[in-house]
Amino acid sequence: MSARILLAAALLVGCTDEEEFRAELDAESCSWQAECNAFIDEEECLQAADASWEPVPESCRFRRKKANQCLDGFAGLPCPGSGTVELPVACDEVWDCE
Repeated sequence: MSARILLAAALLVGCTDEEEFRAELDAESCSWQAECNAFIDEEECLQAADASWEPVPESCRFRRKKANQCLDGFAGLPCPGSGTVELPVACDEVWDCE
């Protein structure tokens, strides 16, 4: 089953926890990058993305609504080179670390 199908199914119900969010964000980001750049291998991207996650401090609170908004924001995101591309603002607000 492709990452896009899994991601679409997960987006319908919303992510449930931090680990699922990370996997979904990696899948969406790598799929977007592969669509925009034929030289990007989606599987290699997924492996690199998974390895790049750093631990989130225990004092940080996971914000499920922001996580879902972040993932939803990738829909229709233009490819780099087609103007200014800004990743969804909600992606920077998934963890509340005040």
